[in-house]
Amino acid sequence: MSRKRKQYSADFKAKVALEALKGEQTTSELAARFEIHPTMVSQWRRELLDKATGIFEGKGGGKAAQKTQEEIDTLYREIGKLTVERDFLIAQARSLSRAQRQALVEPRAVDVSVRRQCQLLDISRSSVYYRPKPAQDSDLELM
Repeated sequence: MSRKRKQYSADFKAKVALEALKGEQTTSELAARFEIHPTMVSQWRRELLDKATGIFEGKGGGKAAQKTQEEIDTLYREIGKLTVERDFLIAQARSLSRAQRQALVEPRAVDVSVRRQCQLLDISRSSVYYRPKPAQDSDLELM
């Protein structure tokens, strides 16, 4: 029978981490006192030390978070726009004949690989590289 993992609140974690920072008790003593595993005490202490510098960043910290959220929103809008455009172009390209779609592939394109172009145009990559050879005279004589 499995037990549910116990989840601790942020207040509890902060309390334990601050006690660990004081150094008045060992990690084992703190773990026994709060009834948790000693590695959790060490982990929460380390996490508090790592994130402590963010507290003193000043008033700009909130503005920076807001600015990054605005950038994220802008990027998501751009991704959505590009997805719609890509879907439109794929639908248009698939309405073309196979030969016309093969002609759209640009082998020397820097931005998009030939493999990706073939995926988008729904053609096999080998058909892009295939170059038919003319029939040899000996084969024609046999036929």
